[in-house]
Amino acid sequence: MRTTIKDVAREAGVSVSTVTYALKKKGKITKASHKRVWEAVERLNYVPDATARSLVGGKTNSVGIIMPPALGFDFSDPHILSMLAELSKTLSHKGYWMSLYMPERMEDEFMRQFLMDAKIDGLIWMVQRPTDTMVRVLECRNLPSVAITYGKDLQLNTSAVVMDDGAGMEKAVDYLYSLGHRRILYIARDAEEMRDRRVLAYLQRVKDLGLDYCQMISGHFSEKITLAQLSWFWRVAQERPTAILAGNDIMALAAMKALAQWGIRVPDEVSVMGFDDIPAAAQAMPALTTMAQPVSEMINRACDHIFEAMEQEERTHALLPVEAKLIVRQSTAALN
Repeated sequence: MRTTIKDVAREAGVSVSTVTYALKKKGKITKASHKRVWEAVERLNYVPDATARSLVGGKTNSVGIIMPPALGFDFSDPHILSMLAELSKTLSHKGYWMSLYMPERMEDEFMRQFLMDAKIDGLIWMVQRPTDTMVRVLECRNLPSVAITYGKDLQLNTSAVVMDDGAGMEKAVDYLYSLGHRRILYIARDAEEMRDRRVLAYLQRVKDLGLDYCQMISGHFSEKITLAQLSWFWRVAQERPTAILAGNDIMALAAMKALAQWGIRVPDEVSVMGFDDIPAAAQAMPALTTMAQPVSEMINRACDHIFEAMEQEERTHALLPVEAKLIVRQSTAALN
């Protein structure tokens, strides 16, 4: 039997109107009452009847896409735009709308409200995994979901398309090493962020290869900041690198721009390599060697999982791994 709003009121020890106020965030109620209502909602796995009725009546032909603000996504980022474009194309071919949602914050209470009210048939988390509380709401609604995320050996509470970008970064270091480079400068998003998988992979691979040269600067995925940081490093470095490896293509292209301004030839004097394989990488002069994130594969696998899950009554978790691929172009060469 489905839990009703009266059950929630009884469990929380409040009136039905108080439950309604708490769920809709309208009216004046005390913080204590608000807390009791939401605790009762979670214990009873309650979904508002209005949402339930909308789902019973048929499909909405819409898949929700959640992009968390904490990641600092910018619509000027070509990689993010390519993922959204691929999502839109893939969903439209199946006759579905893409409902993009960028919440102000990702706290459980805030997201719980959205997940209960959203008129969608499935949900894709962009580079973000839901918390256990969020998963319980999705399970209560029997709503299929999948995360597009990064890492390895993940303890997942939902299905996920996972790219091990740390392994991709190790491949990048190995490739430059195979060309004879022993002084590889790494341009990180944030060189002081020791939880960054790409930073950790660079540090570990340099150590494994027995390289004495281990230098990083922070580019913050910005051309302007990368230019400034690299200019500073080039002035103060006792030993300059023979290769530059960047955590994304935007910073790698900025490095190439700086080297060109200084009259340093790429790749004759310094090799440059990026990560992501944005469209500008192939169009650069020289064309940028990079580790390609298989955007099309990631999006197709996520959407295929959602569509298959829609046809099943029971939800099962699936781990869908993808790998970054080395794309060799003209910005890298064997050490002269």
